[in-house]
Amino acid sequence: MNIELIGALDYKKVSDNLKGYIDDENKINEIISNIRNLEKARHSEIVSTAGRLSRFPGDALEVLELSESKSDKANQSFASRVVGMVINP
Repeated sequence: MNIELIGALDYKKVSDNLKGYIDDENKINEIISNIRNLEKARHSEIVSTAGRLSRFPGDALEVLELSESKSDKANQSFASRVVGMVINP
């Protein structure tokens, strides 16, 4: 059984649903790939926001805006550093 659920979306179901509207399989795959990348970037923003909450001034929404202004790579890097601090204090 191959589970393609990374977050709130089941990509197989999204793909199957798109087949009712789009005939081009390559276009469907491109859309699914773009959705995956957007969802991964959003997860990076949320995780990095959690790490920034204890280190930056402002409420959760203000810190989330800060994370949203950063690149996906920057958010992933920050989240990795925070996790490293917890694992290797």
